[in-house]
Amino acid sequence: MFFRLYRAGKCRAIVSDDQKFLDLLTALNVPFVTPSALIVYAWRKGKIDKRVCLQLLEKLRPMVSEEEYHLAVIEIKGGD
Repeated sequence: MFFRLYRAGKCRAIVSDDQKFLDLLTALNVPFVTPSALIVYAWRKGKIDKRVCLQLLEKLRPMVSEEEYHLAVIEIKGGD
């Protein structure tokens, strides 16, 4: 469904954490963002504050790789 929306021009990128799907999107040259990157982006744009950002990342932690989680937290804590 998301891929069809992208192809129809309804969005500029796809959000997913499914590595096989991300590999396919990469092969098809389709822009994507992961959920943790989207949370960091919302913080950088001032849509959520640091505390909320870290809370959301903590909730997301069981569903993403440790590497992705830690990189996002480092981005937030080092981005003040």
